[in-house]
Amino acid sequence: MFTPSSATARSVAAIIDRLVDQQYLTREQSGEDKRRASIAITARGRRAMGKAAPAPTVLLVEGLRAL
Repeated sequence: MFTPSSATARSVAAIIDRLVDQQYLTREQSGEDKRRASIAITARGRRAMGKAAPAPTVLLVEGLRAL
């Protein structure tokens, strides 16, 4: 899991590259600024998210609420 202090532009770009390659995301380069791009989740990405286990933080919060 990435935190603001551990995520670098390079590491985030590598993850996005992988998700684009696997067709979970699409990426569109900005015509005005080549340093910028828009990313969007694909239908395949939405299906995968629907099947994913809840994030550990969600489970922790739910557990604490149950106390």
